[in-house]
Amino acid sequence: MVRKYQLTAVRNFAMIGVSVKADWWRIVTPEVLAYAAGIIDGEGTVGLCYGGKTDKYRHAHLTVPSTSFELVQFMRVHFGGQIGNKRASKVEHKASFVWVLTYAAALDFLRLIRPYMQEQEKIRRTDLLLGEYQQIVVRNGKYTQAQREARRTFERHFFSVTRKHPRQHDETIQP
Repeated sequence: MVRKYQLTAVRNFAMIGVSVKADWWRIVTPEVLAYAAGIIDGEGTVGLCYGGKTDKYRHAHLTVPSTSFELVQFMRVHFGGQIGNKRASKVEHKASFVWVLTYAAALDFLRLIRPYMQEQEKIRRTDLLLGEYQQIVVRNGKYTQAQREARRTFERHFFSVTRKHPRQHDETIQP
């Protein structure tokens, strides 16, 4: 029974273009994917981030901060990535950790959990990363002037439409 599921999982991942890593694909079930999507919806961040001081462009970047080490360990065991410590701003604060997944691994992970996501802003960002972002990224990092401008325009668009501001109240709704 387990073997049959494993073979089905490999076929399903290959069909949607996800590179299968022998470390984690065997323990990823639809329930685990739904749980991971809930974690990303609730606590996670789907974004673009510079990798270092010399990076010219931002790359796909997922983070899940938590005071529960078990939660970030769960994400690392099932999907890879790294776990880091977050600095406490006050002495009385609990120790905090962060799970980070970047580059192609982040895109593979988003492709897997996208059907289970519920939060509209994170769905919008995921769709942008899985659609437009993959079309404008050049694998060798050597961009023409037009490609460079397309990438900058995408980054501006990715961050400009965010819904972090409070919603405006609709006058048609009566209290």
